[in-house]
Amino acid sequence: MYLTRNMLPDRGAAFDWSDFFARGNVDRHLGQVDPLTLVNDLRGLLRESRPQFTFVVTRMLRALLRDLEAPSATRGRNVLELGAGTGFLTRWLVSTYGMKGTLVDNNAEARRAFDALDDDTKSSIDYVMSDLFSYRPAERFDVVCSFGVIEHFADKTDILRAHTDHLHDGGRLLLLVPMDTPLSRLFYELHPELNLGYRELWSAREFQTMLEGHGFDVERVETSRGYVYDMMGAVCRRRRIVQ
Repeated sequence: MYLTRNMLPDRGAAFDWSDFFARGNVDRHLGQVDPLTLVNDLRGLLRESRPQFTFVVTRMLRALLRDLEAPSATRGRNVLELGAGTGFLTRWLVSTYGMKGTLVDNNAEARRAFDALDDDTKSSIDYVMSDLFSYRPAERFDVVCSFGVIEHFADKTDILRAHTDHLHDGGRLLLLVPMDTPLSRLFYELHPELNLGYRELWSAREFQTMLEGHGFDVERVETSRGYVYDMMGAVCRRRRIVQ
């Protein structure tokens, strides 16, 4: 059973259905609502939840990667995550497909948060403290991914090149970003502390068009369902140039 939140000050009061049908009384009800209380209540409703996030993103990743080979065929392949934070994508790929991972981030707090995780996948992951634009690995990767990174750059050319420069021929790029929906807009309006820099939100079609315009063949775009803001992901490859 689900009970909706009562945002009027007297939260125990019974709802007056007569007033509901008498639309002229709406101003009287709105006058009882303190705007700051309303905003704080909305912030509470649209609050990030780690278990909910894990469930929703995992479901989206399974849909995105449903054509990927079975774990027996992907075991030992390598994945690179840029702007990785605590490396959620890589840890999931390591756990699900038996891959080896490398995380790149230059934020000391993110590294400390990763070190504090109790996660068996960490034994298969290297963490590199580096700016993603200056990272120069000796190897190339089967999968290069990021979550919530590319939308912070007005010019996508350099940030996408920073991803593809590390791909094997035929390797896959996996990108997850927040989606442009009324829910996402509301979430970021109510959480200005998260808007400390430039961020773009796209529709699924705009996201695919942007990637195709930068030379990618987009294999699949999937969107999330059931989180406090809407996300989407894309799997793509560099477009082969036919001579």
